[in-house]
Amino acid sequence: MANETSSPDSSNTTECFDIFHQTMATKRFLPLAYSLIFVTGSIGNILALWIFIKRVRTKSAIHVYLINLIFSNLLLCMIMPFLIAYFAEGQSWLSDSAMCTAVRFATPIFYISLYFTILILCWVALSQYATLTNYSQCQNCPILKKFNHFRILKRFREVPFAKVLCSSVWLTVICVLGPITLYYSITESKYEHREHQESCYNINVEIGASVSGNASFVAIFFFYLCFLVLLALNVSLVYHVYIIQKNSTIEQKHLVYKNVLRKISIIQVMFAICFLPYHIYRPIFLELIPNSDCKQKSLLVEIKNLLIFLAALRSSTDPFVYILLNKSFRLNLCSILQRSQTQSITLSSIHQTAEQSHRKKVTHAHTHVHTVGEN
Repeated sequence: MANETSSPDSSNTTECFDIFHQTMATKRFLPLAYSLIFVTGSIGNILALWIFIKRVRTKSAIHVYLINLIFSNLLLCMIMPFLIAYFAEGQSWLSDSAMCTAVRFATPIFYISLYFTILILCWVALSQYATLTNYSQCQNCPILKKFNHFRILKRFREVPFAKVLCSSVWLTVICVLGPITLYYSITESKYEHREHQESCYNINVEIGASVSGNASFVAIFFFYLCFLVLLALNVSLVYHVYIIQKNSTIEQKHLVYKNVLRKISIIQVMFAICFLPYHIYRPIFLELIPNSDCKQKSLLVEIKNLLIFLAALRSSTDPFVYILLNKSFRLNLCSILQRSQTQSITLSSIHQTAEQSHRKKVTHAHTHVHTVGEN
C-alpha cells in the first residue's frame, strides 16, 4: 500500500522492480479484511452520525470531537475500496494506469485520517480530564493541581473552542498536508523506467522518497507525544484514586475520577492495540529498508501493510468506543434498539393474531359446509 510516511531514500531500490511481489497471505487476506471493515465501519459510523445530529439535543464539546472523529472515519472508509482493489489487483495494473493514479492520491488521505483520529482521541481524553477541575480539592493530586492553573485545559470542554480547534485542524490538513499529498502522488510514487512499465505494486509506491521520509519522522514523533500525554493522564488518575481509597471512604464526587479513568483507559488501550504496533515497527522499517535485498524489502513492506490494517481496524470499532465514552449516545442507541425490538414484537403479534383469525374463519367455513351437506 502506498504510504506518505516513507523511507527517506528509494534511490537504491531500482533493482527490485522486477521481483517486488505480494505473498498470497496479503493478496487474499487484506482485500477481504478491508472489505469487512469497510462495510461495518460505514454502517456503524453513519448510524452514529445520525444519532449525534438528529437524536442528541444538547451538544457538548465531546460531541463535537466525536462527530469530527466520525467524519474522519467515513473519509477513511471512502478510501478503502481503492485499497481493496489495490491489494487484490495492483500487481496487474500498470504504474501509469488510472486506477494506480487513483490509489496514489487516495493513500495519503488514508494516513491523514489516521493521524487526525489520533489527535481527536487525545483531545477527548483531555476534555474528560478537564471535568476533574471541579473536583480538585484533594491535596494528593499534584499533576491535577498544576493543570488547574492552565485555562487551556478547561477550554477543551467548551463547545466553541472545540469547534474552532477541529476546524483549524481540517484547514491545516488542507493547506499544509495537501501539497505534500500532491507531491507524493505525482512525483515520489510515480515510477518511470525507460525500458519497460512497472506494475502499480512497486517499491516507489510503497516506500516513497525524501519528503515522505521526513513526514514519517514527524508523524512518529506526533504519535508518541499523544501517547505520552495519555499515559501521564492515566498515571495521575491512578495515583489519585489510589490515595483516596487508601486514606478515606470514597465520596460520591470522587466516583467521577474512576469514571474518567475508565474512559481515558479505553482510549489508551485503543492506542496500544491499534496504533502502537505500527509506530514501534515504523522506525525499524525505516532503518532496515535501505540496506535490504529485494526479498527482505518485500517482507518488510508486507509487515508494514498488515500493521497499517490493524490501525485502520479502529474505524469499525469506534462506534463501540462512542458507546463507552458518551452516555447520551449510549442511551439513544439503546432507545432505538428497544423501539426496534418492540416494533418487531408488535408486528409479530399482529401477524400471529391475523393468522389465528384466518384459521378460525377457515375452520368455521369448513364446519358450516359439512353441516349443510348433512342436511
